[in-house]
Amino acid sequence: MNESRRLTGEELENFFKDFAKLAGILELKVSTLEDVVRLFEAKLPYKFAKAERFVKDDYPSASEWFDKILNRRSLPPIREDIKEKLTNRLLDLVIATDAVVKVRGNDGIEKKIAIDVTANFTKEQEKVDKIRGISGSLSRPVNHNQNLPQVREALGIEKHIILVMNNMTDNLPSFEKLLTEIYAFANVQSKTRVLDLRELADDQKLDWKTDVEEDPQRLWRQNSQGLASKIPLERSIEVANRAIGRGFPRDVILKMLVLDPEYKRLVNQNKGDRVNADKYAGLVYTRAIDKLCMTQATNPIQQKINLEGLRCSEFVVKAVGRDNSSGEKVFQVSNGWMFRQRGEDLTLDTGSDRGIILEFKNRSLKGTLTLKDLERLEKCVNGLQQVMQEQKNKESNFEL
Repeated sequence: MNESRRLTGEELENFFKDFAKLAGILELKVSTLEDVVRLFEAKLPYKFAKAERFVKDDYPSASEWFDKILNRRSLPPIREDIKEKLTNRLLDLVIATDAVVKVRGNDGIEKKIAIDVTANFTKEQEKVDKIRGISGSLSRPVNHNQNLPQVREALGIEKHIILVMNNMTDNLPSFEKLLTEIYAFANVQSKTRVLDLRELADDQKLDWKTDVEEDPQRLWRQNSQGLASKIPLERSIEVANRAIGRGFPRDVILKMLVLDPEYKRLVNQNKGDRVNADKYAGLVYTRAIDKLCMTQATNPIQQKINLEGLRCSEFVVKAVGRDNSSGEKVFQVSNGWMFRQRGEDLTLDTGSDRGIILEFKNRSLKGTLTLKDLERLEKCVNGLQQVMQEQKNKESNFEL
């Protein structure tokens, strides 16, 4: 998850849209499908006809819908999200607009700016000519872009940016850098601009892992997609299970679960007190780990034994483990057992020829814990609990 990777064109566009939405500047609905179709047919018929051919693969009924719109006839029932996606696709294909942002300039006037997101700098001049209404090829007798500025104005869009970014995750602009550049453009007279953000200083770069991959809102949206369980706990566990399976650690998942509707309900029920909600999130995470371990089991009985052993081992480390120089929490038992934990990875080593008998590593549970081992481990836990309770009683008596 920490390795840099190359984003696809769609991922790069979604990265910008996520930023704009988080910054509160994304214009969610530029126009209606009906208005866009009529405007494009009237002002940019050649480009609209070309775009129509492209959208047929994803929207087989698009031509029928367009005909009805142009002939002022009623459309069949179409889901609003479908109409919105088709509208955005047309905006992209016809007037090079992947997103529209809305910002207020120094003059106090709100301005809408169209953004075309790309990693291809070689086509920069061609795209600039397009958005300025200049013919893209000298060999063409007709300029099919000439009305584009008028179309943009009719949609209430005042300015247009060709945003060029490096599409490697370790070289993307930070949200602060993007916001600064967009607001700066809002305050100049120029209507169009190429904003080249491929070369960045270290302090201008995004931390992909923290700002994107581990963003709680993005994680919840990504992992809750398509889940419609009517039982809140089951839904929460499945969301956490998906995130665990994708390699996210406990602390990141707990932050994600703050966005769980059940978590929010518990906070409201307790008048803002998060204690019960945090307990719920912890329970969800534990159940999700258990579910993941059980689905990995080749021998369910053995896996149950190991799972109980894992819970006992975690208790031992949390209760009496001590940090060592290797960044682990360790505890040595008199019978030779050694408990070691680093982050979420945990091992129980017998200190004998059997070696490691229980291992929880990379969200996978392994080992050959026997029933006898489990009994000894449970006795160890019971002994520790007794000692801890006695110590607690002594402290309580001392206070009295």
